Amino acid sequence: MPRRFAIVNEKGQEFLLDDLKNYAFLTSPSGLGYSYDTEYQNIGDVFIEDIRKRNQGSMTADLNFRNYDNYNNFVNFIELSESISLSYEIPFNIKPLRKFYIDVNIQSLGKSEKQKSGIITEGVVLEYKSLWYEKQETIFKIEAKDREVRWNFRWASRFSSYDMRNIIFNNEGHVDAPFKVEIEGTAINPEIAIYSNGNLINNLQIPITINQNEKLLYSSLENEIYILKQNTDGTTTNLFDLDYIDIQKQNIFRLKRGISEIRLQAENDIVNARVIIYPRYKVV
Repeated sequence: MPRRFAIVNEKGQEFLLDDLKNYAFLTSPSGLGYSYDTEYQNIGDVFIEDIRKRNQGSMTADLNFRNYDNYNNFVNFIELSESISLSYEIPFNIKPLRKFYIDVNIQSLGKSEKQKSGIITEGVVLEYKSLWYEKQETIFKIEAKDREVRWNFRWASRFSSYDMRNIIFNNEGHVDAPFKVEIEGTAINPEIAIYSNGNLINNLQIPITINQNEKLLYSSLENEIYILKQNTDGTTTNLFDLDYIDIQKQNIFRLKRGISEIRLQAENDIVNARVIIYPRYKVV
């Protein structure tokens, strides 16, 4: 099975880049690696690393279209999307198939005549706005009658174990992993806590009651940081704006590389919750 590319928008809609008949076919991709700018200090006969900064990357490739209709569909898909990502599905030889994402902008897209073959081939440049990441999501329920935990994994999970409200996650990414949490009410004084080797690393406890049909929403993604209460009518209340958050504490945190434990706690049973973890990679 070959590797597969697609453009994905904020709604999860895809424009496939391996389907020449209906969409487009991407060829000759370049720029999937990474590079650094490093400054050194010369001390005697050695050079000591002083500043090391990862460069913003970009991918260049050719997009092949069967006709102008598909070309126009691609342009409309890009321009009518609020944000886009490039998805990259890799069939490893030993590891299971995995899909990675990177947030991008279209820097340029060519427009020329059809070739003699009838194919329209145009160069495209995608500017990277993030690291590569996976979307590792789990949904769990705690049944009040027998306290059984039921997990619905949507990918080849790397969660090594679980118990009740705890998730043990091995971050194999290259940097700390942001995550999202969604806790459905009723939840009295909910808390998100991160442990490593049994030691508390970070925690956020909010003195609030999330009522039935309400939700607590938390995100530590750099471009999507929030702590919200979703009300019954779908509107949200920013809990940073109220007296619920101790702004002297580190309230936005991520999972260190290696094994971490996420604990979702409250003064009552948390019945429904959802966690999405985004392990991130400099290159995949």
